[in-house]
Amino acid sequence: MHETPTTERTGDGDSEGQEMALPVAGRLIVISGPSGVGKTAVCDALLSGYACQRAITATTRAPRPGEVDGEHYYFYEEAKFRREVDDGLFLEHAEVYENLYGTPLRPVSAQL
Repeated sequence: MHETPTTERTGDGDSEGQEMALPVAGRLIVISGPSGVGKTAVCDALLSGYACQRAITATTRAPRPGEVDGEHYYFYEEAKFRREVDDGLFLEHAEVYENLYGTPLRPVSAQL
C-alpha cells in the first residue's frame, strides 16, 4: 500500500503560501546547492520539525578544529575515497576546491 504524505501550509496564510509534503518513512530528501545558499538552514528546519536524519557526508579535506570523524564528516584518505567511488559505494560525489566530497551509500540505506 502506498502511504500518502500529509501536507503543511507554508507561508503566513496569504496566497503565496505553498503546500509542502511532510517526510514519510523510507523517503529520501536531497538538499543540494552551491556554497552559501542556505542548505544548512533548510536542513536544520527539517530536522527540528520532523523525524528526519541528516546524512553524514565524506570528504578528503583535513578536519577543521572541533570536527569529529563520523559526526561532522567521514574523513577519508583520497585513495580510499576514489576506490569506494569506483566500487559504487557513494550515492553522489564531487570535487570542490580540490577536495572530494560525497555521500556514502550504506549509512543512508540503513536509515531508509
